[in-house]
Amino acid sequence: MSKLTQQLTALRESLRDADGSQSDSFSEVFSDFLAITETTELLDVCKPFNGKSTRVMLEQVLRKHANEPKLPTPQAQMQQHPASGLIHGMIAAGRYIGTFFYFPDEKQGIVAFGGLTPTMHYYRMTATEVPPGSVLGRRGPGSAGQNN
Repeated sequence: MSKLTQQLTALRESLRDADGSQSDSFSEVFSDFLAITETTELLDVCKPFNGKSTRVMLEQVLRKHANEPKLPTPQAQMQQHPASGLIHGMIAAGRYIGTFFYFPDEKQGIVAFGGLTPTMHYYRMTATEVPPGSVLGRRGPGSAGQNN
């Protein structure tokens, strides 16, 4: 098993075990990701990626972080490591720039935003499949307890 494969396996495990209630949990996971990117081994084998669902998730996280639901369409640059499926890159809109990684098999990842202060903001992305025909949102007035 190559060193990169071992590192990516460890990153998957640390993401899976991360506990959002611990203040430094996501920071530690993201540090593991940054350690992998310190050499060119990962980037040398990555391919450009353009997945619509990943892009939509990233846009929603950025809009939440910016607290601007109508933020102009962010620009995203994504790469994928074919052997592991890892998608990583950056997303930007206006003054907001984030770095992310995401494992589609686990439907999980982390987005990190920095700024003019030393504080980093981390968001866990978790995707959920919605059955066809499902309607998302709140039920209207008078529909409480009714099955639709």
